[in-house]
Amino acid sequence: MSVYSDLVYELNDSYAEVLLKTGKTVAARAMYQKSFDLNPKNDGTRKALEQLNRSQ
Repeated sequence: MSVYSDLVYELNDSYAEVLLKTGKTVAARAMYQKSFDLNPKNDGTRKALEQLNRSQ
């Protein structure tokens, strides 16, 4: 993975956390998914997506 893609997935992941904390779950799910698509080995992102999908 390149430095650029590392940065992008981390930014998406961090932004998803902010969205989730402000109650914007649909947008948070989308950002977590973008982050996960860039780095499917990120267990924290995978767990966040699983939790959001369970709470639908």
